[in-house]
Amino acid sequence: MWTNGGLKRVLDGTLNLSTATLKFVLLGIAYVPDPDHEFASSLTAHELNGTGYTGGFGGGGRKVVAAKVFAKDDTNDCATLDCTDPVWPGADAGTVGTLAVITEITNDAASPVIALIPLTPPVEMRGGSFTIQLGTFLLKLRAAAV
Repeated sequence: MWTNGGLKRVLDGTLNLSTATLKFVLLGIAYVPDPDHEFASSLTAHELNGTGYTGGFGGGGRKVVAAKVFAKDDTNDCATLDCTDPVWPGADAGTVGTLAVITEITNDAASPVIALIPLTPPVEMRGGSFTIQLGTFLLKLRAAAV
């Protein structure tokens, strides 16, 4: 799900998805995805922390969204952003309930949340290599008839 602030930034041009450094943030199962959450500071109380995942601004747990690919799908009237599935080697930091996509600026209070992706069912990190398989795309915008 896109956040309201994320969509606004894409539409007004203050966020260029092709050039921005996007990052994945792992949130625990107590977090309830809310499209009104505009900055990473509203997520940090729920960010995981533990072996193989250090949360917080500039933390080693936040992975860069790599190998971004943009496509349009005329059959389904949408455009998508895909990327490499993120991997956290040796991660043992709890159970992931939501994957957040942010862009870090100067601190968490200034770092916009772009999207929130609930994991159903939640996924437990157990100390091995932890990968989130995104499927066919990370983000999608759908065209609609008016």
